[in-house]
Order: sequence, then C-alpha cells, then structure tokens
Amino acid sequence: MSYLVWQRAIDVRMLLETQITDTTIRFKPSKTAGTSGKVLDVEITPQIRAVIDRAKAIKKMYLIISSYLFPTQKGGAYSKTGLHSMWRRAKDRAGVTDGIQFKDLRALGATDAAKAGKGRAEIQTRLAHTTGKTTEIYIKEAIPETSSLDLKLPW
Repeated sequence: MSYLVWQRAIDVRMLLETQITDTTIRFKPSKTAGTSGKVLDVEITPQIRAVIDRAKAIKKMYLIISSYLFPTQKGGAYSKTGLHSMWRRAKDRAGVTDGIQFKDLRALGATDAAKAGKGRAEIQTRLAHTTGKTTEIYIKEAIPETSSLDLKLPW
C-alpha cells in the first residue's frame, strides 16, 4: 500500500477504514499537520482496491475487529518497530535481498512515476509537498526531459 499511495509509514499504519470511500482514500499527512496542513485524496486504483480488499479479508479471517485497515492481531495500530519487523518478514517471503527499507517506498514510487513520464506537479501533489524542490529530493534518478519541438528550416 505504501508504494501505491506514496505515504509515510505512520500514515499507512494508522490508516483508518473511515478514511476510505468508494473512490478515494483521504490522507492527512502527519508530517504536514503542524505546517501546511495539506490533505490529500488518493484515487483508488484497481491495485489499491486489491490491497484494501485483501486487508479486509485478513481481518475477517482472523476475526479482528478494528477501525484500522492494517491492525495487529489485537486490533491496534502497528508500532514503528512492529511495521519494520513485518517489512523484513515480507521481504524474506518474497525473496528480496536488496537493502530497500520501508521508508524508501515513497521515493521509489515517485522515481518510478517520473520514469513513466508523469509530470513533476502531479508527483508533488501525490507526495503532499508544498515545493517542487522537496519533490526533486524524492526522485532518486536523473530522469531526462523530452523535447519535441518541430521547427521547419527557414530556407
């Protein structure tokens, strides 16, 4: 989910089902709460819907009653260390051996979007940044811009 929505670990692990509508997830990024107060609605794509549906199915299977989308077995929110332990186990199950950390998922998503040709303004919006300068920090590779000016020779 974190890779798909580009939100910080705390905002994903504290995600409440009440933040989810049929079409969007409303994030109030914890980092911007005291500064810009930005709020972001992320449209639910088929991939995001699949994660939501799987999380709800797991809660139902284990009879977990919780307002959190990704609760612990006792129904509470994951702690920071609990999330990191879960991340390490998931990487082991998937056979991922690189040094990617959970916090890298935001930058990875932004970089992949830039590679796919998404505009910087659109990436900045998804990251809930107030400046493009901050967004550029998250794009981890130099993505060349494309120029397609078509001029006729003057002679």
